[in-house]
Amino acid sequence: MVLEQCGVGLGAIALGQLFRQSGWAAPAALANPLAPRQPHFPPKASASSSFMAGAPSHLELFDYKPELAKWMGKRLPQN
Repeated sequence: MVLEQCGVGLGAIALGQLFRQSGWAAPAALANPLAPRQPHFPPKASASSSFMAGAPSHLELFDYKPELAKWMGKRLPQN
């Protein structure tokens, strides 16, 4: 049982070594697997935006706004 489990692990290590020697494995990816890589396809979006539905922040609702008191009951200017 133990030899079967070790055999699979050793076989995977040997296969990885054979891939590296034959050039099928990318040596840069093995050096640092967390390094950023180029995407498979070029990006198409020029800008991104996010739409989040919901109510305003609680900080906005309870914050004192003196400008609102100034404009209370008046029409807003047309810009």
